[in-house]
Amino acid sequence: MPPRGRTTPLHEAPRHASRAGVNALTLWQRLSLLFVALLLACFGAAAWLQMGQSIRQSQQVEQRLLHRLADHIAAETRGMGDMRMDDARLAAIVQRLHTTNPGIEVYVLDADGRIENRQPSAAPLQRAAVDLMPIRAFLAGEPPPILGDDPLGAGKRKVFSVAPYTREGKASGYLYAVLQGAAFDSVARPASRDAALQIALWSVGLVAPLGVLAGVAAFRLVTRPLSELTRDVEKLEQQGRADDDHAHTIGTAATTAGVRDEIVILRGAFERLVATNARQWSRLSQQDQQRRELVAGISHDLRTPLASLHGYLETLLLKSAQLSMEERDHFLRTALSQSDRVGRLAQDLLELARLELGAVRPAIERFSIVELTLDVVQKLALAAQARGQRLLPSFPPDVADVAADIGMIERVLTNLLDNAIRHTPVGGVIRIGLAPHGERVRVEIEDNGPGFAPEVRAQLFAPGGDVPLPTHGGGLGLLIVRQIMRLHGGDLVLEDRPGAGTVLAFSLRREG
Repeated sequence: MPPRGRTTPLHEAPRHASRAGVNALTLWQRLSLLFVALLLACFGAAAWLQMGQSIRQSQQVEQRLLHRLADHIAAETRGMGDMRMDDARLAAIVQRLHTTNPGIEVYVLDADGRIENRQPSAAPLQRAAVDLMPIRAFLAGEPPPILGDDPLGAGKRKVFSVAPYTREGKASGYLYAVLQGAAFDSVARPASRDAALQIALWSVGLVAPLGVLAGVAAFRLVTRPLSELTRDVEKLEQQGRADDDHAHTIGTAATTAGVRDEIVILRGAFERLVATNARQWSRLSQQDQQRRELVAGISHDLRTPLASLHGYLETLLLKSAQLSMEERDHFLRTALSQSDRVGRLAQDLLELARLELGAVRPAIERFSIVELTLDVVQKLALAAQARGQRLLPSFPPDVADVAADIGMIERVLTNLLDNAIRHTPVGGVIRIGLAPHGERVRVEIEDNGPGFAPEVRAQLFAPGGDVPLPTHGGGLGLLIVRQIMRLHGGDLVLEDRPGAGTVLAFSLRREG
């Protein structure tokens, strides 16, 4: 129904109907119809050119065969010297010629091309003079066919033969013989046209069906992969999304190596796109599940210190008068410790969110990785001493400077050393190593703790792809480290080394 306030003109209705009819055809059908139309047009043009070429060939042959006819007629009239043209003899000669070739017409022209006499003289003249330029071209020996004016047909040009004649030693005019006159037009030309047309129709009748069949079959073969691709796209659109099962149900024959067909290549690209979408959707689903588990785990991690903090503060409030000074100090220190734990967890969540959103970009600068590592070791030395642990730096003398964000790398070293201190048994040893590694500098943190549980190991150190989310708050520090290293073109690597508990390593680009 047309929109209100607008009516559809009557002359647009056939246009809409024809457009709908064309759209109802498949691509193969439209290409086939177009091919048939072009093929018929080509055959029609070929038939027209063939008829024209046949007529031109007939004119060329006629003019070559009767090239000297005018000379012979002039010689037989015996009027070529200083005598006048013998009109009676000319009429007798032309009459004799008509018994074998009734298409010949002979004219006597003066020096300016005006007609003085003609044989036969039955039909009325349509022009009083003949153009001399073709006559001069003929006498100059230009190759046939040369077409001159036909005095009996206005605007018509015919092949001819011409010979000059003189009077009293001076050029007097021309004997002009039209070789394909009115009689030829009435009999020979239609027959020649019909023969050429018949040949063209026979060629069309024999070649056109074969051409149509071959063209339709070729278009069908070419468009079949496109039709299959169209059906797959429609299925994908109906489903709304692609899953792994759909990505595997689509055939993989189009991905054969060495294929040069554009349609097949397009199908291969479509299949890869579907598989990519399936993998991305699967990753998104996994990340969504991990985020829900992360929220649940962090809620649990937050609930424990908050409940402890709330309990100690409530005890201080209700039983402050009954507690000794030592007990109040113990309760306050415990509450402060739980508050710090909540604060660190909140800070880690905020930093992780900023890293994932791309709000933080590394400010690359040159600095000494040795000095930065020693500063971090000194900062955490008291925490290690409180647990009876030893921090053992191991630096060769030729460690080069690195190019990175010094603040982010300090956070990486702090997180790794803090994680090692918290998971290394009392009295354990933590080694910090620096060493050249090609065009980079390698940093290793090794402890003799129990190592990661298999499920945590598989979750936090999945190779490649996006950095997975931990399902508990304790993995946020390592997750932040991995995100920072990704921003620096690297990653955090967990290595298995005999005799060591956990070995975490990363590398930075050398500078100088």
